[in-house]
Amino acid sequence: MGNQLSTDTLCSTDSDGHSYWVGIDWKSFAKGNRKKCYQGCLNGLGPRSGETVVVKAFRNQLRSQEAWQNEELKGQSANLFLDMFNSQYPGRWDIKINVPIVALMDSVSKINDILGYRSRSRSLNDNEWVGIEEHIPGKFTRFCVTNTEGEYERGILLEAFSHFTYHQSRGALVICDFQGVQHGGSYHVTIPVIHSQNEEFGPTDLGAHGINEFFKTHRCNDLCKKWSRMHPLSPPPSFENIYEPPSFRAIPSAPPVDCDG
Repeated sequence: MGNQLSTDTLCSTDSDGHSYWVGIDWKSFAKGNRKKCYQGCLNGLGPRSGETVVVKAFRNQLRSQEAWQNEELKGQSANLFLDMFNSQYPGRWDIKINVPIVALMDSVSKINDILGYRSRSRSLNDNEWVGIEEHIPGKFTRFCVTNTEGEYERGILLEAFSHFTYHQSRGALVICDFQGVQHGGSYHVTIPVIHSQNEEFGPTDLGAHGINEFFKTHRCNDLCKKWSRMHPLSPPPSFENIYEPPSFRAIPSAPPVDCDG
């Protein structure tokens, strides 16, 4: 973290109850449609102290506690379904889904404002909420998309898991649009998109329409071909003209990372 200045989060607690704060580079290394990514380092008393992490901030939304709590909810919900998936098919799969630690910015170096002004980009601010995620090394790929905009791969295991979430929830939701890294048969991904009948998972949740669109592109494999799926697939019209898929533009020489997951 060669660019790190006195930019830190308040002490926050992860899912295992360990408390950490994070020192953050002043300059983002990647940006997406909704978020910017910063390199950070965990400090604290837990076993992850010293770990390199990715700190994400919404680009145009300050004090975004509610938005980050929604991101945390999506990660937790996805992992609940992943636990059910693994319990029904033990030892067969290797999927890991990040859950962010939600933290409030505490001390932001005043030089951030100067450097941000010079680069014409928004810097982090005091009292801004951010998400802290485990760093995923490797080349990022999109899997299980709800439309075919941009590059993506099918990801047979993740396709089956997405279909499983619809089948297991009795049609209440589908978890899809994963972004992450595949190593052989293993996947490590960031926070996915969840489409639910009640539209309860934030602005990327397109409800029954999103579920419908997922099944327009989904191809059942040997694992999921007997599970229930949405029928018919004709209503409503495609939302390709109103939905912009997640993407990111990395600053040159930066490690690849998903910003909008």
